[in-house]
Amino acid sequence: MRTRKRRTFLVNASLAVMLVTAGGLSYAFVGDSDATESTVRTVPVARGSVERTVSAAGSLESTETDELSFGASGKVTKIGVKVGDTVKAGQVLATIDATTSESQLTAAKAQASAAESALSAATSNLTAAQERLAEAQTGSVTSADDGQSGGGGEAKAGSVAATQADVDSARAQVANAQAQRSSARAGVTAAEEAVANTSLKAPRAGTVVQVNGAVGQPVGQGSVASGSSSVSGSGGKSSSTSGGSDSAAPESADSEASAGGFIVVSNLGHFQLTAQVNEADAALVKAGQAAQITVSADQSVVEGKVATVDLVPTDAGGAKQYGVRVSMDTTPKNLRPGQSASVKISVAAVHDVLTVPAAAVKGTGSSASVTVERDGRQVPVEVEVGVRGDAQTEVTSGLEEGDVVVLPSVATGGGASDGGGGRASGGGGGGRGGAGGGRG
Repeated sequence: MRTRKRRTFLVNASLAVMLVTAGGLSYAFVGDSDATESTVRTVPVARGSVERTVSAAGSLESTETDELSFGASGKVTKIGVKVGDTVKAGQVLATIDATTSESQLTAAKAQASAAESALSAATSNLTAAQERLAEAQTGSVTSADDGQSGGGGEAKAGSVAATQADVDSARAQVANAQAQRSSARAGVTAAEEAVANTSLKAPRAGTVVQVNGAVGQPVGQGSVASGSSSVSGSGGKSSSTSGGSDSAAPESADSEASAGGFIVVSNLGHFQLTAQVNEADAALVKAGQAAQITVSADQSVVEGKVATVDLVPTDAGGAKQYGVRVSMDTTPKNLRPGQSASVKISVAAVHDVLTVPAAAVKGTGSSASVTVERDGRQVPVEVEVGVRGDAQTEVTSGLEEGDVVVLPSVATGGGASDGGGGRASGGGGGGRGGAGGGRG
């Protein structure tokens, strides 16, 4: 009897454990089901602002960059600056061997001096011939007045003709001498330019950002010597040929830009951002639009404006992109050419309009729909929309202020909601003060 009672107790205890376990599992499953139930979110229609932006990534460059090359060929004899040096307008930056050019200038000046002397002699000859002609003409007139005739008169007429021929010849010699002098003067000017081209000068004040050569290297007219030192960046460039201590080899510095001149000088007080935008966004971007630049290095933010938009695209892995340059309203200190930065360009903005969250709008184009909560029911309503912003969308008809729109449902256990957002060129991004992409 005692053994049977013990077995009955054990069976009952086991059943109790199973019931408790089953109840716990049932509670857990029910609890988990409750945790994933969707929650209805609603937002009232309100008046506000809507902004649409296009985002892109790019790099900083100086707005004033001069790529300087020698205007003559020769061997580099001196480099008087290094990367980072500030220079003044007209300052000599480097020189090449001027021995040949200076010899040619000396010869050209001697030729010009000889041409001047020849012209002076020809002019004196012309003056003398003109005086003789005047005397012959006077004598001929006097003979005629005295009534002389016969051989004497003919002789005087012949003398006038001969003297006139001398004058004509002297005039031709003067004209030839003048042409020779002009040619000689042009030779001097060319020789002086050749000498000037052996010195590379800064056309305006700035900072040296590249030195692409070394002392002893030969350079050709307008060419760049091998070897370079630079700070990275390309800038708003202008290329030109140019009319300290010696440097023996190229300096080393970080560079992402190919050499564009023997020495490159930039104005580091004025920068702009150069970026590429997708083909679909390029039509929205126009000169004069407000923009916001974020410098990657320190996350500093600078206001600016779109300066130019390229008309011809570039091919980036099969996708068409258009170059955009954005000017800065102010220039932070310590910026360097080539630094990475991003930009958000405000391509459309409206204020004091009816707005709803972008996530609440279904459909594309100007016609769309939203779900409105009315009398405890969710009712689809067709609406017309204006600007589709990064976070908000403008509603032009179909809703009134105070209407309650239903947002896409989310799971209370952490499920994802249907997001708004949009297109962003070169790395995504939202509008200023809002989330989402650049195109709704």
